[in-house]
Amino acid sequence: MDDGVLLVDKPLGMTSRDVVNKVCKILKTKKIGHTGTLDPNASGVLVLCVGPSTKIVQFLTSEDKEYVAEITLGISSDTLDLDGEILRREAVSEFSEEKLLEVLESFKGASKQVPPMYSAIKINGKRLHELAREGKEVERKERDIFIQSLDLISHLKFEDGMSKFKIQTRVSKGTYIRTLAADIGEALGYPALMSSLRRISQGEFDISDSHTLEQIEANEFTYISKSDAMKSMNHFEITDSDLMKRINNGAIIDRVNESDEDVALYYEDKILAVYKIYSKDNMKMKPVRVFRDESN
Repeated sequence: MDDGVLLVDKPLGMTSRDVVNKVCKILKTKKIGHTGTLDPNASGVLVLCVGPSTKIVQFLTSEDKEYVAEITLGISSDTLDLDGEILRREAVSEFSEEKLLEVLESFKGASKQVPPMYSAIKINGKRLHELAREGKEVERKERDIFIQSLDLISHLKFEDGMSKFKIQTRVSKGTYIRTLAADIGEALGYPALMSSLRRISQGEFDISDSHTLEQIEANEFTYISKSDAMKSMNHFEITDSDLMKRINNGAIIDRVNESDEDVALYYEDKILAVYKIYSKDNMKMKPVRVFRDESN
């Protein structure tokens, strides 16, 4: 049985669901989940959990993601990328790379971001992009985000009244690069949009370890085991066999470390369970998910 985490290099022009459906067909399985969507106009790392490994999807969605994006100044759209309806054009006057670097620096760290209307967020049971296509705009709550790194990786290009440059950025879950592009443009005094996007990593999963659909079709790929994949989250190795048996039975146990985060518990390098702090006694932990004797 197919079981494990499969890293796919999603091509342009396909939705994440398209990729899942394609891989389901190739692997002849219906049991595949993904841990973070990519828009059709974006490429890069798409983390798929196959077979029994779909049980770990929920634990792999909160990781930081790293992107390479091109930003175009002098033009804006309703979708904040090239797929949307053009809303505004404004000729860009030449400015220094130093000014751009100062603006990029100002976006690093903790901040708040308003999600775009063209997104999959649900409000009152309906996705924002569905409302946007109906010509409706609703108020969206700001989200806390964290931009760990934001680097300029190309020279500024000025052409046809517009300017283009590429950034590489590592961001927290829920950060929209399209919105970041528009906000950077606003800080520079111009309309802006995201003109290309490639995800190069998600947590510990890197584009260099990803497989194209053609490689998967040719059976030229490898799975990452549940045990290896879960080490991307906070984890702890149990050495006591009696404690291991209690964890396998889903028992409430004494706290194993100082972290308040959920922790993946291992025994002999195999994933046993994910535990969290027990609300009735913060010196103890209770199970979120127990994997028992499943293949790891």
